[in-house]
Amino acid sequence: MLKRFIRVHQNPWDHTVPDDQLTGLILAVADRRAEHVARQFDAGIYARDSLALAILNPAAPLWQPSSETLLATIAIGPEGERFVANAIAKAVEHRDHGLPGGYGVYVDLTQSADGDFCYGYSTQVDGTIGGASGQTELQDACEAGHALVTFNYYIREARKKWAEMREAHPHWFCNLDEPGELYSEMANRPGEIYDGFR
Repeated sequence: MLKRFIRVHQNPWDHTVPDDQLTGLILAVADRRAEHVARQFDAGIYARDSLALAILNPAAPLWQPSSETLLATIAIGPEGERFVANAIAKAVEHRDHGLPGGYGVYVDLTQSADGDFCYGYSTQVDGTIGGASGQTELQDACEAGHALVTFNYYIREARKKWAEMREAHPHWFCNLDEPGELYSEMANRPGEIYDGFR
């Protein structure tokens, strides 16, 4: 199998998918893509036996800067690491503009800033945005799509199993079955115009 190198940057599900489990899921995604890249390269369909993938955090709120949403990167093959920045750029451009990476390259050059990547495309599967680089643009888009479908499946299955292991169906995605700090704080804010009846 081609070498794989993963970096996991954050975990928005650390109660329901602990860090070691998330790392294992990302590695499983990397393994599946590495096997596919090797087969495609051996068949002469891919020009190189390397690929990079970037996955953004689908749980990140829209107000959060994209620079803070990198969830994981995957480098596959001998040249994989040199394509990581490209994959990240495609995904970040997609999140920042709400359009697949490449739109600003092929459709509206005013949308691409200096320092943006000059190739597309990115991929979005449900709320998860990702980019890939190392093959042709369409092959990259397909690789990103396959990776994201697999990633979303693994996360959903892990979280479903977490819920099934609870004694009763949880109300909150939290081991303590309590609301997150944001929701508790908002619920306890005093009214600014009128605060209750006297």
